[in-house]
Amino acid sequence: MWENTKAPQIALCYWRLPADAMMRDLLAIRADEGHHREVNHTLDSMRPSETNPFCPGQ
Repeated sequence: MWENTKAPQIALCYWRLPADAMMRDLLAIRADEGHHREVNHTLDSMRPSETNPFCPGQ
């Protein structure tokens, strides 16, 4: 269903997507944003002396 549904205009503007972007593209963005959230919350809860648990590019 998401492959054939166009992304709404507000999403096109917010993420600067091309006019032909589909909802499937937004699902990929949402997954990426969720990963950033996990990384940011993990790093925020660490002490400065702790080692970063994430590999570069992870």
